[in-house]
Amino acid sequence: MCDKYKVTIKKIIAFAQDNKDIQAIIMVGSQCRRIKPADEYSDLDVIVCTTDPQKYIRNADWINYFGNPVCSFIETTFDGDKERRVLYDDNRDIDFPILPLDSAQPFDFLDNPDLLSILESGHRVLYDRANTLAEKIKSALQKYQHSGPGYAKSEIENLVNDFNYHIIWALKKLKRKELWTAVNCVNNYLNKLLLRMMKYHAGICNCNEIKWPVGRFLEEYIPDAFKETLKSCFCRYDESEAGKSIKALFGFFNELANQVYKKLGFDYDIGQLKTVKKFIDLLS
Repeated sequence: MCDKYKVTIKKIIAFAQDNKDIQAIIMVGSQCRRIKPADEYSDLDVIVCTTDPQKYIRNADWINYFGNPVCSFIETTFDGDKERRVLYDDNRDIDFPILPLDSAQPFDFLDNPDLLSILESGHRVLYDRANTLAEKIKSALQKYQHSGPGYAKSEIENLVNDFNYHIIWALKKLKRKELWTAVNCVNNYLNKLLLRMMKYHAGICNCNEIKWPVGRFLEEYIPDAFKETLKSCFCRYDESEAGKSIKALFGFFNELANQVYKKLGFDYDIGQLKTVKKFIDLLS
């Protein structure tokens, strides 16, 4: 853990003790991660488990308890909840994911595999009003680790359909001279779908599960050939480049998808592939 956050953590614990709606505080991320631990550039991530989430979303006054904020904003987390992100004037940046608790089932969030993946990478319960959470997390992680990754055909099929639909959508926007929209779709939406397919490919074809979210440390998990191909899958604000990137993305994504389908014994929709390629050729 970075020294600059040690005092902050003590303040966070004291803050939780003074606010009865806060049932638990869980530190996650690099400050307690075993692999790729924190360095001087790392932030602090603390999950605030509360029965009154709006108290911390609508109002920002409470962040002054931890220092002098330069800026703060609300962002949506991976599972649709909210987090408040803060940059302080001493260059500390703290993310406060606000996790709403159901009073009847206060820790039902432990059924969420995405959250369990984060907790598995490293976590520390800083505060637990009922003093039961640490044991519940331990039990949930044991079940999660023994279950192994699941690969549902419907989920992978939906990903392929989503990608092939939007590759044509992006190309149509490009033809209509909506360059910003087309480039944004290529660099953001389509490449996020490509990342998901690369994760499937790594786990299914290479037995190398990628657990890091949003592409972090991806380069350590993929072959060098993939890194070269990825150079063609992003583009600048340029019509010609966008068109080339769309073709590169289409080829790379569907090559990976075909390998994943074969490995799992699923039938790949060759008819869809040929039709989408025909549309690309017509629109190019």
